[in-house]
Amino acid sequence: MSITAGGHVARAAREGTMLTENCLLGNSGKPSDKPQDFFTDPQGSIQAIGGLTHGYKGTALCLMTEVLTAALSGYGRADPQSQNDDEANTVFIQLDQPQAFSSLQAFKRETAHLRQRCENSRPAKDDEPVRLPGSSAWQKRKTQLQCGVALYPTILPTLQPWAERYGIAMPKPLSAV
Repeated sequence: MSITAGGHVARAAREGTMLTENCLLGNSGKPSDKPQDFFTDPQGSIQAIGGLTHGYKGTALCLMTEVLTAALSGYGRADPQSQNDDEANTVFIQLDQPQAFSSLQAFKRETAHLRQRCENSRPAKDDEPVRLPGSSAWQKRKTQLQCGVALYPTILPTLQPWAERYGIAMPKPLSAV
């Protein structure tokens, strides 16, 4: 529930690039676009959705998400084994049965209406239609199934030592998408 992902901050730090905006708060509490301000002692932080001007709602969502994932699962940031685990992530999955609240037909009607209202909204740019979360990923999936997956440039070099260590041949690149 933060402005950016920790992986993006780590990648920018490795590549020596700046973040696209002040996504971080340094350990002094000042906004920053410098990834190294996250990796200090004491550590900086990634701002909640909404940032400095509207982050109070994002902060509430962050805390709710931490409670539903880490606290509810019994494994989180308080556990000593997670302190050195850069990928210590938890997940919360909630399954609801719409019929327990109303009818399935009413649920489908309301969600279809919500989707339609979003998609029929005026786009910020005339040549870019309004998208719902995930629609870009579904389009990319279709392209990747047809043409292969385009990896971020630093991924293969990161995997190379592991492939050599375990005697696994590196994949051959497909033609450009």
